[in-house]
Amino acid sequence: LVILAGSTVGLSSSKKPRRLLRSSVTSVLDDDTIWVNSSANSSASYQYAVPFQKDLILFSSKYQALIPGSNVAITPRTATILITSSFSGDMSSAPLAVGRTLLYPTPLSSDFFGILEMISSEYSDSQYVSSHATEHLPKYMAGKCRSSASSSVSGTVLFGQSKDLTGLILYQYIWSGSDKVQQAWSRWAFGYEVATQYFQGETVVLLFIKNGKVLGCKI
Repeated sequence: LVILAGSTVGLSSSKKPRRLLRSSVTSVLDDDTIWVNSSANSSASYQYAVPFQKDLILFSSKYQALIPGSNVAITPRTATILITSSFSGDMSSAPLAVGRTLLYPTPLSSDFFGILEMISSEYSDSQYVSSHATEHLPKYMAGKCRSSASSSVSGTVLFGQSKDLTGLILYQYIWSGSDKVQQAWSRWAFGYEVATQYFQGETVVLLFIKNGKVLGCKI
C-alpha cells in the first residue's frame, strides 16, 4: 500500500499491508514500513504512483521520479527517490501503463493538451526517457485530459477531453520488437456526453449521460 504526501512516499509493511507504522523503535527491520522523502526536490508534490518495469514511477505536475526496485528488494535501508525528468504534467488524469511505455498528459496551452510517452532505457535499469507522442498535434486535444483507458489485448487507448465532452481521442499503435512501427491518432464524436470509458478485452464500453440518465453501449 502506497501513500503519497507531498514529496514524501510511504509504503506499508510487506507482510501486513494495512500497517503503516514501524513495528519497533529500537531496530529497523527489512519488512518494516518505509517512509522516504524526495531530497533532490522537496517542492515536488507527487499525485500518482504507477508500478512499471519493476520500479515505482512517481508523477507530479512538475516532476517525474521513481523508487528503483529492479536491482535489490525495497527495504527501509535501500528505498530512495530519484528524479528522472521535469516535464510539466496534467495531473487531472492518471498516467497509463501501455505495454512497454507509460503515457501521461501534458498541458500544451490553456486550451489544449498533449501526451508524453515514457520509455525505459535499453541499456540501464531504472532509467527512463520521456518524449512527446503528440508533438505534431499541438491543437488536437481540447482542454485537459479528464479520463483514459487502454486495452490489454490490442494496441488501443482512449482519452477524454474536458472541453469536448461528446468526443474521445483514439490512439492506436503497433510495436515490432523494440520499435513502434505504426501509430495513429483520431477522434470519435458522439451525440451525448461521455461519462467514462473502459475496455473488456477488445470491446470498448462507453457510458453516456442523457437527461440525467446513464446510457451504456459497446463497440
